[in-house]
Amino acid sequence: IWAYSPALGLDICADGGMLRFYDPLNREYVRSQPEEKAAREQAEAAKERAKAAREQAEAALAAEQAARQQVEAQLRQMQAEMERLRAGDGGSAGA
Repeated sequence: IWAYSPALGLDICADGGMLRFYDPLNREYVRSQPEEKAAREQAEAAKERAKAAREQAEAALAAEQAARQQVEAQLRQMQAEMERLRAGDGGSAGA
């Protein structure tokens, strides 16, 4: 069974014992309430997964930045120590 409803602008058809609306402009069936609810739930779950992934990436970036700052601080300390030792060696070598 297939019929067009000018008032709705949709085709009405039998699909597996159910009447379904088909949008000929978009070439797809109009979602039923359970289908729409499932689609919303899937979209919300995907949004939550994306949010969790973004938060995880931000935490990893913050950890990387902290580690880099720590290494840079250690490097500065080592450079200062090398300069101190060089300055000390130069004075003791002439004595």
